[in-house]
Amino acid sequence: TGLQDMRAWARLAVLAFCFGSSFVTRDAAAQKQRVVPEARIESARGVALGTGSRATSAATQAQADNPANIVSGGVYHIETLAGYSPTFKRLSYGGAVVDSMTSKLAAGISARGLYGDNDAGENSGWEGRVSLAVPIGEMLSIGLAGRYANFTVSDQKAKPERPPMAGSTTVDQTFKLKAFTMDGAITLRLSESFQLSALAYNFIDTDTPLAPLMVGGSAGFSISSGFTLGGDVLVDLNTHDAYNGAKLLAGGGVEYLAQ
Repeated sequence: TGLQDMRAWARLAVLAFCFGSSFVTRDAAAQKQRVVPEARIESARGVALGTGSRATSAATQAQADNPANIVSGGVYHIETLAGYSPTFKRLSYGGAVVDSMTSKLAAGISARGLYGDNDAGENSGWEGRVSLAVPIGEMLSIGLAGRYANFTVSDQKAKPERPPMAGSTTVDQTFKLKAFTMDGAITLRLSESFQLSALAYNFIDTDTPLAPLMVGGSAGFSISSGFTLGGDVLVDLNTHDAYNGAKLLAGGGVEYLAQ
């Protein structure tokens, strides 16, 4: 039932760890600066598990990471999230609502705001996201999410998008995102314990590393004893010259839910 599923999601995750790695061919000079991190709405479980949780996501985490999975569970789920990033010296605050009880067409809505600044400049903005998903039979679900974001992110450790202008030594490390984009996903449930997902993020090009075009897949396996294993493989197709082309991202996560 929906109530049972909500209780299951409310159990304490007493053990959760994640491991991930990026495989990028870069010269030594390029490695001194990183690409500015992607700016997107996150969920509590997604933050805890990191890379490796997309195929097994549900409810508000699916709203953030895998729109095809908001159909799972038959729940009405509300979540709020607040955090502080010492790297960017900024506060984040937001919330999400997912309804997969009212009809077969599941829906979710979420929003987030950022507020802060650091030595490199302003870190502020907001974003909103709406997701829809529908099951096709017992094994398949398809979801789409539309997202509008208006962010200014300043990162003094990030590689700039463009070199300084002629005659200037000032490096612009302020990044802006003001665009509408979309995510899409398909999830195949091969059994009650094993799921596969195909994922596409920001497939309407925004021309910024704050919302890169990414495609890939995720697999998740749940064990009745409370363990969940997951792995994700994504390709960041942000081919901007400053970032040396596409990058492969891979990682996994393990979760234990106390019964």
